Amino acid sequence: MATRYFCSCREPHLHPKATTNWQGLIPDSVRDDLTFHKLEELHYCPTCHQLRCPLCTETEIAYKYCPHCLRQMPKKSTYCEKSCFRCPVENCGGYMNVSSESVRSEDDVKQFLGKRFLFTCHICHWTYTTKLITAPQSVASIVHSICVDGRAASSRFAHLKNYCRDKIRYEKQLGHYGKHKQLESPQKPRPPSIIPDETMSDSSSFQNSSSLVPLTQPLCCRYKTRCKSCRNPLDVPSDKPFSGKCTQTACAIDCIPRIVPSRPSNVHAEGFWVYGRTVTVLINVLNSYRNPINVTISTISDLDSFNTNKVHFHLPCREFKVDCIDENSNMKHLSDYVRTIPTSLLTNFSYVSRVELTNRPLESLEALTPEETGDVFRSKNGVARPVDSGVSWCTVAAEVTVERGAGNSEDSVVYIPLFMAVESDDGQRISYWVKLELPKRGR
Repeated sequence: MATRYFCSCREPHLHPKATTNWQGLIPDSVRDDLTFHKLEELHYCPTCHQLRCPLCTETEIAYKYCPHCLRQMPKKSTYCEKSCFRCPVENCGGYMNVSSESVRSEDDVKQFLGKRFLFTCHICHWTYTTKLITAPQSVASIVHSICVDGRAASSRFAHLKNYCRDKIRYEKQLGHYGKHKQLESPQKPRPPSIIPDETMSDSSSFQNSSSLVPLTQPLCCRYKTRCKSCRNPLDVPSDKPFSGKCTQTACAIDCIPRIVPSRPSNVHAEGFWVYGRTVTVLINVLNSYRNPINVTISTISDLDSFNTNKVHFHLPCREFKVDCIDENSNMKHLSDYVRTIPTSLLTNFSYVSRVELTNRPLESLEALTPEETGDVFRSKNGVARPVDSGVSWCTVAAEVTVERGAGNSEDSVVYIPLFMAVESDDGQRISYWVKLELPKRGR
């Protein structure tokens, strides 16, 4: 059982003057399973008023920061430019304390020669002392220069880099040699050996404590999400690296109502439908928006194009209103959250849910346990109305009849597309497609 939401990014754009009929108003991509996603995977763009899937959004780096000192660094940096280092000893990786000592001349104490920096691991107590530094520079640049000078000449990457450089030079010289025959023939460079020789540093040489160098602290990134259509930001992280909050968020689950199908309370079998029988399906609409919403549900008369079986779907109540959670409510206790769960989704597995079931109106409990199929539809003055409603949810009933298709083909899941038109009291409007997936149940 799942409900997936449609994203129109795969739908081709039509010319404004193109003539369309009712068949043209139904996107062809609605029949494509790749266009439907889970609600928690989508964003809602308030500028475009459209649902955005991962293909409609792009992620970029908001800023980089050091996970040790929590300072923000330039985007071009790859390591912390402050005094943040890690221990290079295997299976340690602890942070290192950095201290410095001034070096003065033995003949003249007032003559300042430079500084030495001492690195000490607070876990394994491994130490490292730099050479005499005479020019003012940051500790990170000192360690970086030590790594380049100590390992670049003996690393395999350096051998490959020199070979590529010599090969480019050889190809240029070869072109000049073809034009000027009097020049001496260039010598083709020899590629490095696949098996490293003794001059190359292997993994064992790095295990020697004398060859180890403090490791620079890699940076972490905080990302933000943009809409590809209007280029407006959707998710913007906080400027404080130690905070996991977002200054701006546009998750679809925070403003788009959730659609959860369920069965009547007196049906204990798994699944929703059986062949040749009309069954009742409850559609629960949960409002997570800050204001009440008016919902209008429409469907397609021809459901055979979405299923191999013959499916008939009847929804008497198509327009209804869903309340919202009061902004002044504290929502501190578990009982406050249970009130936001529809009655058809409540169970008796916990004490809190059992207490909430006893507090629900008896009329709602009787409506959700019909003796016959038609008893679940409530009407007033001939107008169908929701079966049940609560703080931020509403439940409507529908009838589903499934017959075997051509060739007696069987399908374990029935797909029912619904077109949702949602309008809030503050004037926000959005329309989108929803696809219900109803699995088969046993007789």
